[in-house]
Amino acid sequence: GLSSVGARLRWWATPGLEARMIQELRITFPAIQWTERTLHRVARSASDLQVQCHVEELLLGRLTRRNIGLYMDFEGREHLDAALDHGRGVVLVYPHAGAIMLMIALLSLHGYPFAQVAARGFPPPDKRPPGMRPPSWFARKARAAR
Repeated sequence: GLSSVGARLRWWATPGLEARMIQELRITFPAIQWTERTLHRVARSASDLQVQCHVEELLLGRLTRRNIGLYMDFEGREHLDAALDHGRGVVLVYPHAGAIMLMIALLSLHGYPFAQVAARGFPPPDKRPPGMRPPSWFARKARAAR
Protein backbone atom coordinates (compact mmCIF):
# COMPACT_ATOMS: atom_id res chain seq x y z
CA GLY A 1 0.00 0.00 0.00
CA LEU A 2 0.83 3.65 0.25
CA SER A 3 2.89 3.26 3.42
CA SER A 4 5.06 0.54 1.83
CA VAL A 5 5.82 2.74 -1.16
CA GLY A 6 6.48 5.70 1.12
CA ALA A 7 8.77 3.64 3.33
CA ARG A 8 10.82 2.44 0.36
CA LEU A 9 11.10 5.96 -1.04
CA ARG A 10 12.16 7.38 2.31
CA TRP A 11 14.77 4.65 2.86
CA TRP A 12 16.20 5.21 -0.61
CA ALA A 13 16.03 9.03 -0.58
CA THR A 14 17.43 9.72 2.88
CA PRO A 15 21.20 9.29 2.87
CA GLY A 16 22.58 8.29 6.23
CA LEU A 17 19.21 7.29 7.70
CA GLU A 18 20.20 3.68 8.27
CA ALA A 19 23.53 4.63 9.86
CA ARG A 20 21.80 7.10 12.23
CA MET A 21 19.19 4.54 13.21
CA ILE A 22 21.82 1.88 13.85
CA GLN A 23 23.81 4.33 15.97
CA GLU A 24 20.66 5.12 17.96
CA LEU A 25 19.97 1.41 18.52
CA ARG A 26 23.50 0.88 19.83
CA ILE A 27 23.23 3.91 22.15
CA THR A 28 19.75 3.00 23.39
CA PHE A 29 20.43 -0.69 23.95
CA PRO A 30 24.15 -0.95 24.83
CA ALA A 31 23.81 -4.33 26.57
CA ILE A 32 22.48 -6.08 23.47
CA GLN A 33 25.04 -7.83 21.31
CA TRP A 34 23.54 -7.05 17.91
CA THR A 35 24.53 -8.91 14.77
CA GLU A 36 24.96 -6.64 11.75
CA ARG A 37 22.05 -8.38 10.02
CA THR A 38 19.75 -7.81 13.02
CA LEU A 39 20.78 -4.15 13.27
CA HIS A 40 19.93 -3.56 9.63
CA ARG A 41 16.61 -5.42 9.88
CA VAL A 42 15.52 -3.59 13.05
CA ALA A 43 16.51 -0.21 11.60
CA ARG A 44 14.59 -0.89 8.40
CA SER A 45 11.52 -2.17 10.28
CA ALA A 46 11.53 0.89 12.55
CA SER A 47 11.75 3.19 9.55
CA ASP A 48 8.90 1.36 7.81
CA LEU A 49 6.75 1.59 10.94
CA GLN A 50 7.39 5.32 11.25
CA VAL A 51 6.20 5.92 7.68
CA GLN A 52 3.16 3.70 8.26
CA CYS A 53 2.25 5.77 11.34
CA HIS A 54 2.53 9.01 9.38
CA VAL A 55 0.30 7.64 6.63
CA GLU A 56 -2.24 6.45 9.21
CA GLU A 57 -2.31 9.93 10.72
CA LEU A 58 -3.80 11.12 7.43
CA LEU A 59 -6.93 9.18 8.47
CA LEU A 60 -7.47 11.04 11.73
CA GLY A 61 -10.09 13.46 10.40
CA ARG A 62 -12.10 10.61 8.90
CA LEU A 63 -12.16 8.22 11.84
CA THR A 64 -15.41 7.48 13.64
CA ARG A 65 -16.34 5.15 16.45
CA ARG A 66 -17.73 2.79 13.80
CA ASN A 67 -14.68 2.61 11.53
CA ILE A 68 -11.69 2.94 13.86
CA GLY A 69 -11.81 -0.81 14.46
CA LEU A 70 -10.63 -1.26 10.89
CA TYR A 71 -7.29 0.26 11.91
CA MET A 72 -6.83 -0.53 15.58
CA ASP A 73 -8.02 -3.14 18.07
CA PHE A 74 -9.09 -2.10 21.56
CA GLU A 75 -7.54 -4.99 23.48
CA GLY A 76 -7.58 -4.90 27.27
CA ARG A 77 -10.31 -2.28 27.53
CA GLU A 78 -11.65 -4.09 30.59
CA HIS A 79 -8.40 -3.31 32.42
CA LEU A 80 -8.69 0.38 31.59
CA ASP A 81 -12.30 0.45 32.76
CA ALA A 82 -11.47 -1.42 35.98
CA ALA A 83 -8.69 1.05 36.77
CA LEU A 84 -10.95 4.03 36.05
CA ASP A 85 -13.64 2.56 38.30
CA HIS A 86 -11.40 3.53 41.22
CA GLY A 87 -12.08 7.17 40.33
CA ARG A 88 -8.48 8.30 40.25
CA GLY A 89 -7.59 8.26 36.57
CA VAL A 90 -4.99 6.25 34.72
CA VAL A 91 -1.52 7.02 33.45
CA LEU A 92 -0.97 5.29 30.14
CA VAL A 93 2.69 5.21 29.18
CA TYR A 94 3.49 4.81 25.52
CA PRO A 95 6.82 5.11 23.72
CA HIS A 96 7.25 7.90 21.23
CA ALA A 97 7.05 5.40 18.39
CA GLY A 98 4.11 3.65 16.91
CA ALA A 99 0.48 4.46 16.38
CA ILE A 100 0.09 6.88 19.31
CA MET A 101 -2.21 9.24 17.39
CA LEU A 102 -4.52 6.35 16.46
CA MET A 103 -4.57 5.23 20.08
CA ILE A 104 -5.53 8.74 21.20
CA ALA A 105 -8.29 8.78 18.56
CA LEU A 106 -9.49 5.37 19.76
CA LEU A 107 -9.75 6.57 23.36
CA SER A 108 -11.45 9.81 22.37
CA LEU A 109 -13.96 8.15 20.03
CA HIS A 110 -14.94 5.77 22.83
CA GLY A 111 -15.62 8.67 25.19
CA TYR A 112 -12.54 8.54 27.41
CA PRO A 113 -11.32 11.99 28.48
CA PHE A 114 -7.55 12.29 28.25
CA ALA A 115 -4.64 14.66 28.42
CA GLN A 116 -1.48 13.96 26.44
CA VAL A 117 1.90 14.80 27.92
CA ALA A 118 4.88 14.41 25.61
CA ALA A 119 8.57 14.78 26.32
CA ARG A 120 10.42 15.94 23.26
CA GLY A 121 13.64 17.58 22.38
CA PHE A 122 17.31 17.04 22.17
CA PRO A 123 19.65 16.52 25.07
CA PRO A 124 21.75 19.51 26.18
CA PRO A 125 24.93 19.92 24.09
CA ASP A 126 27.14 18.47 26.85
CA LYS A 127 24.95 15.31 27.03
CA ARG A 128 24.63 14.77 23.26
CA PRO A 129 26.13 11.43 22.11
CA PRO A 130 29.08 11.70 19.73
CA GLY A 131 27.90 12.05 16.17
CA MET A 132 24.37 13.12 17.08
CA ARG A 133 23.24 15.99 14.92
CA PRO A 134 22.27 19.23 16.63
CA PRO A 135 18.57 20.16 16.61
CA SER A 136 17.22 21.49 13.33
CA TRP A 137 16.02 25.05 12.90
CA PHE A 138 12.43 23.77 13.17
CA ALA A 139 13.14 21.80 16.38
CA ARG A 140 14.74 24.87 17.98
CA LYS A 141 11.75 27.07 17.04
CA ALA A 142 9.24 24.46 18.27
CA ARG A 143 11.07 24.16 21.60
CA ALA A 144 11.20 27.95 21.98
CA ALA A 145 7.45 28.20 21.29
CA ARG A 146 6.56 25.78 24.08
